[in-house]
Amino acid sequence: MKSRERSAWLDEPLAIYTQLMSPQVETQYGTIEGEQRQAHSVFRAIPYARPPVGALRFRAPEPPESWQGVRPGREFGPSAMQGAVFAPGVAAEGAQSEDCLYLNVFTPCADQGKRPVLFWIHGGAFTVGSASAPLYDGGRLAESADVVVVTINYRLGALGYLAFGEAGERWGAVDNRGQHDQIAALRWVQANIERFGGDPCNVTLFGESAGGTAVSLLLATPSARGLFARAIVQSGTGPLKLPTAEQAEASGVAMLRALELGKGQYERLRDVPTATLMRAQASVEDNAVGWPHFNPVLDRALLPAQPAELLASGRGSSVPLILGTNRDEWNLFALMSMGDWNKPLGDAEAIASIERKLPADAAGAGAQLLDAYRSSRSARGLAHGNRALLRALEGDLRFRIPSLRFAEHYQKLQPATYVYLFCYESPALGGALGACHALELPFVFGTYESPAQEKFAGAGDTVVALSTAMMQAWTRFAAAEQPAASALPAWARYDLERRPTLELAAESRLVDDAYGEERRAWTGIF
Repeated sequence: MKSRERSAWLDEPLAIYTQLMSPQVETQYGTIEGEQRQAHSVFRAIPYARPPVGALRFRAPEPPESWQGVRPGREFGPSAMQGAVFAPGVAAEGAQSEDCLYLNVFTPCADQGKRPVLFWIHGGAFTVGSASAPLYDGGRLAESADVVVVTINYRLGALGYLAFGEAGERWGAVDNRGQHDQIAALRWVQANIERFGGDPCNVTLFGESAGGTAVSLLLATPSARGLFARAIVQSGTGPLKLPTAEQAEASGVAMLRALELGKGQYERLRDVPTATLMRAQASVEDNAVGWPHFNPVLDRALLPAQPAELLASGRGSSVPLILGTNRDEWNLFALMSMGDWNKPLGDAEAIASIERKLPADAAGAGAQLLDAYRSSRSARGLAHGNRALLRALEGDLRFRIPSLRFAEHYQKLQPATYVYLFCYESPALGGALGACHALELPFVFGTYESPAQEKFAGAGDTVVALSTAMMQAWTRFAAAEQPAASALPAWARYDLERRPTLELAAESRLVDDAYGEERRAWTGIF
């Protein structure tokens, strides 16, 4: 064999080996190189928009610039700038930057295989969080059912959600920039995901907390129609009604005051150094009443009417939906004031604390709620001291009841609506956390072995089995609209007569109107 022939004979397997070890995909904007893992590849830090810096700060995202050569995609891109930490483990680690509009793709094979795509939006009260968290590693989920997983960063806090209203339009600013970013990422997926083995016609949104709220809002956003086929909302806030930009103006006024700028000088925020802007945001967060402090608002570009109206009128989407919350949501946030966890609290003080959080027209309902929850929790052998009841009420006020109101509204538009209640209890702190906020995440992603999760989620056969069941249910829903798993009971659609709810726990079960006495206690209040 001639040397030239021998060289050609060796080159082909060498090229294949190199491709397997460092997979490359040619996107619409250039070639990205990823990392080959055991049974999937991951491509990190793919730009889906131009960096929103300089004159582009506060503007809608623009398409990314093309690049020459091969772009490395083995390391995560920077996270969005982070606001105040309000619960353990929520803030991003590593680099932060205004240049944060990157996504990551986890795929069994970049072979144009048209697999279902799951598109993840992280939580963090619209002020913290990152797609690069080990908790959101999509590799095991991708491998579990031959699906493609996409995780994204988007602008947060003042950079993503400070509202300017019509005043901002004069100098190119838009409201709800984080929502614009999510739509830009979805459009990137439509144009490019087939090259990574995904099906652009079969995209399922899923997100938790603020990410779940964002998913709910994308359902109501007219310009997002057609960009996804299904949706999963985990511990969202059921946003059927949003504040207007004018109603959210207090945060803008506070930002100007913190920066010693005059009334209405919002345009000057474009030139404020990033660190200075974040210090001003921290000042607003420290002094604002209510939580969280930067939220989506009504705006003419994306959300020109209330979400309930947009959905009912058909201007939003009516795709199949899974929606649910965790039984003890607020326990995670209460860790920030752990010193008060078991401090004695009388009924009168507990009722007054509840009343302060209720709508103005619900005065006098605190005692009714406290009694209903005490009866419900004590009958189930759950913590039912006044401090524990306040945490249960706070979590349901912010998450479960709004989510159920959203489900009640949505199932009239789309019968394929499924509701769950996550009841598995964390072993952390001797079980004090219960089924707290964010506890379902390592089960959905199969990342219960990632750092700190053994203490938070636990370990052993029960954890593996519940995670396997949840991954199966989520991915089968993404593939065929019917959430199902071999270890779970048949999951019935939600209706207002039976209210079938899947309780996800060590022993999962389908029940009618889960914790119904607690839900009914809110009738006429929220």
